[in-house]
Amino acid sequence: MLLDNKPGLVELLMGNQAVVRGALEAGVGVACTYPGTPASEIGDTFAKYSIAANSYYWEYATNEKVAFETALAGSWSNLRSIVSMKHVGINVAADALLSMTYGGSVAGLVLAVGDDPSCFSSQNEQDSRNYARFGMFPCMEPSSPQETKDMVKDAFALSESFRLPVMIRQTTRSAHCSGNVEYGPIPEQRNEVVFTKDKLHKAVLPSHAYQLHPDLIARFQSLRDFICDSPWTRMSLKGPFGIIANGLTGNYVKESLHYENLEDISFLHLGITYPLPEKSLLTFIQHCDTVLVVEELDPITEETLKRIAFDNNVQVKIHGKDVLPSTYEFNTRIIHDAIMNTLPKTPTISFKGESLPEASKMPPRFPVLCPGCPHRSTFYAIRKADPKGIYPSDIGCYTLGIQPPLNAVDTCVCMGASIGVGSALAHFNKENVFATIGDSTFFHTGLPALVNALWNKSNVNIILVDNSITAMTGQQPNPSCGLNSVFEKIETPIYPEKIAEAMGVQFIRVINPLKIKESIEVFKEAAAFKDGPSFIVSRAPCCMLKGFQKKTPVSIDTKACIGCKICTSKFSCPALIWDETTKHPIVDHDLCNGCEACIEVCPSGAIVEGKEQ
Repeated sequence: MLLDNKPGLVELLMGNQAVVRGALEAGVGVACTYPGTPASEIGDTFAKYSIAANSYYWEYATNEKVAFETALAGSWSNLRSIVSMKHVGINVAADALLSMTYGGSVAGLVLAVGDDPSCFSSQNEQDSRNYARFGMFPCMEPSSPQETKDMVKDAFALSESFRLPVMIRQTTRSAHCSGNVEYGPIPEQRNEVVFTKDKLHKAVLPSHAYQLHPDLIARFQSLRDFICDSPWTRMSLKGPFGIIANGLTGNYVKESLHYENLEDISFLHLGITYPLPEKSLLTFIQHCDTVLVVEELDPITEETLKRIAFDNNVQVKIHGKDVLPSTYEFNTRIIHDAIMNTLPKTPTISFKGESLPEASKMPPRFPVLCPGCPHRSTFYAIRKADPKGIYPSDIGCYTLGIQPPLNAVDTCVCMGASIGVGSALAHFNKENVFATIGDSTFFHTGLPALVNALWNKSNVNIILVDNSITAMTGQQPNPSCGLNSVFEKIETPIYPEKIAEAMGVQFIRVINPLKIKESIEVFKEAAAFKDGPSFIVSRAPCCMLKGFQKKTPVSIDTKACIGCKICTSKFSCPALIWDETTKHPIVDHDLCNGCEACIEVCPSGAIVEGKEQ
């Protein structure tokens, strides 16, 4: 168990779980998040053990900025604090993050970030190290779950030494890989809560920032000097060809060298990737005549290395993004090929006479909404109400409405942008605009956009698709679902329609999207309303929520079926499959959860309530 206080115990942990264990061993007092893949399991694990541990304050926040501010308040209260988020979440937290570094932290403050090379679950591939460079605070990159646990524990001490937040940058691969982790002790005592009033360092006024900026630079320079002697900087000087790698990418390098039996290669493995250990880098390039820099996404290490070589007049050939891509996730094949292309002399020994194994070639398929998902019914009804409308949408499960045959998502930018973009589109275009946004996303950054739409009297139709949970990232609670951060029931959920009413929105409706015919009429009524925004809450529980996962599947009346294919080609629930032999749909009972929305879709009444099997 993750809470076991048994030093020396070895357990198999995911990288994200190792973050939690490291924080526990550091004596964490505050943990918070806004969930986002690939970092979601960090918060979920803290939530799972928060009551049993009874040693730290835990919170799911409404967005990443609020989560960071919660952790900052913890640090200022002398409690070691950690906040987790995905890489694009830093964009939301940046306002607080980039200002607090001037005054600094008190107790250790750790920012655990999940970057997503290859965009497995994200709208971009941004490299979070840029924020460390921008804000002048350290970034650490682990290469294994064991290293993750140990780094997180060290990060708290590093934060306290330099009064700076410390970023732990994982990627999707390191966050989700698993490995053995040896436990250290969990301290019995946590820091006492002490908030010391200090206006200079805790109130970032222009006059204070003016005084504190030189101090930030001085602390950062001291950090640079400290990094050079860090145990996370591991250098092996051998032959004249050298490789520098960051975090997890070092594993690909080691595997490639093993395949080729290359032992005479100098290697510098960086665990702290900002600020970079410039003295170590200088020593390394003075030893080598050719260097390959391996780093996922942006050439931060490569550019720094070239500056060091120029400033010190070191004659060394530096390769990086000329032979390695600036996009997508690396793997051993990519690194192996880059090494072979940059070695002064191609080695004659190949690894076991075989090429690296090719990745399995899976047939492509569109990601689709789950069978019984209420969002499918919402999108279907919107398109039936106005097939010529404009459909801005947002970040969540419902973004899958972009796929055919629903085709109900025209734009998607970032959290909350559906209302912001939709509000403006309604000003510029004659077509009706239907902006869809999820319940958690609405609280995240949809509220200011709703205020703007109301204030500027935009005729945007806002459809809040409320499935009673934060579904896409793993069923985390949100303010309207009736559960708090530790999944306890609360008496007064914060309903979005009440907020819209308090703001002064005139057209407000709450619908059940599984009642498709009624939903179509409401959407038509909303489109006809031209006195400011309309606000429709389309509320039905996520079909994956406990208690909603399985009902009696529907049945097909084959005699009534007219073969129109609307259920399979227009509504397109995965539980309905067209059978070319019988010329009517069949029901996959393993997938159908009996939501019965398809009954209203069928024009001939051929889909009927099912009978208990």
